[in-house]
Amino acid sequence: MIVVGIPAHNEEGTIGKVVESARQFVDVVIVCDDGSTDQTSLVASKFGALVNRHSINLGYGRAIRSIFSTARRLGADALVTLDGDSQHDPSSLPQILKPILRNQADVVIGSRFLMPISTTEIPLPRKAGILAISKLVQLLSRAKISDAQCGYRGYNRTAIQLLNPHRRGMGASTELLFDALRFKLRIVEIPVNVHYDGLSTSEKNPILHFVEVLLTTMHSACISS
Repeated sequence: MIVVGIPAHNEEGTIGKVVESARQFVDVVIVCDDGSTDQTSLVASKFGALVNRHSINLGYGRAIRSIFSTARRLGADALVTLDGDSQHDPSSLPQILKPILRNQADVVIGSRFLMPISTTEIPLPRKAGILAISKLVQLLSRAKISDAQCGYRGYNRTAIQLLNPHRRGMGASTELLFDALRFKLRIVEIPVNVHYDGLSTSEKNPILHFVEVLLTTMHSACISS
């Protein structure tokens, strides 16, 4: 069974299209509605998603944790996570899944920095923060990871069983990488194009966002060393 997991918070305007597009490529689409105050859950369900709803906003990491838990319960053989705001193009799902289905990787990371067109769309402060965190992950892990924060990722059955993020916020993105390295999982990066036109990249203050991910990265590196 191939599953897509979508963390979503107040995405009623885009979630339907994302779910509909993703369902063309997979067996089940899970949407974790992380305490939305709009109709995200209703729209996602209408378009055929299996919806898990948090009664309050717990953060990106907890939404991803819920998605992994549901994927394990369903007995998923592969899981791909992507955003619900249409930044991630579901038509790239076959490329994300290919290394997993061919048993060439346990974890697949979509990298915005292997696709030059994508990097021109990233707002400059956001791009600088992503590059800084990615460089820190490289230095601390000695792994060649060009994009440590992209949420467009794939996981095989082994990774689904082993990985279980604990961080509440966006720091879960690097936590998962260090956990994957600690478990000696095979990590592969592939290029993905991400669209930012007219979209907010985060509801959080960018400085607070950067500090949160930085601290999580340092903590996760210490645990895995």
